Amino acid sequence: MTASPHAASFNSPQIFVTGAAIRASSPDSVTFGDGSVWVAYQNGADSPGASGASKVVRYSPAGFVISSWSIAGNVDGLKVAPSGQVWAVQNNRRELRLTIINPATNATTAYSHGSSYSNVANRGFDDVVFKNGNIYLSETNPAASTDPVILQLTSGLSSPLQVCSILTAGNITDPDSLKLTQSGDLALSGEADVTLSAWRRFCQPCGCRA
Repeated sequence: MTASPHAASFNSPQIFVTGAAIRASSPDSVTFGDGSVWVAYQNGADSPGASGASKVVRYSPAGFVISSWSIAGNVDGLKVAPSGQVWAVQNNRRELRLTIINPATNATTAYSHGSSYSNVANRGFDDVVFKNGNIYLSETNPAASTDPVILQLTSGLSSPLQVCSILTAGNITDPDSLKLTQSGDLALSGEADVTLSAWRRFCQPCGCRA
């Protein structure tokens, strides 16, 4: 059997970094961009956003701290946008917040939700995907099969953030991570469901660009 040229082999897992040196705990989201590894430490912050703060850390590939930011609430989703900005999605259990980090200036900008987001108890955004100028978010904890689990950001980066539902829960009870596949589909994981759903027809009803 011939090995795939894309396959990687590991003799044993190795620790890249720990949060002890920067007094951070509970690492959650990890992403790569702008030649750096970005990690969101939740530090026990309340997932509805009532208390606590997370720490987002930018590491060099060798594991050295380049910069860090304290962000109020629970940062559960972390992605580097095509623009180079870093999106920190906060509070996946109620009070939606989004903080944008500018790696060039280290400045942060906070955004809040608008009237199109229902803001019901135990629900919030978990992850984000960028595709062809469009921005998609996964929403947690649907109470009914008709509740949205993938939404499109329709307002762009402007407070208040406005969204449009593009996929309802159906049989998915615990939506979590949202990724873009090599074929251009959105892949949504159902953590407790142990499922992975691919969604291709995501340009309706929000009028997005294919």
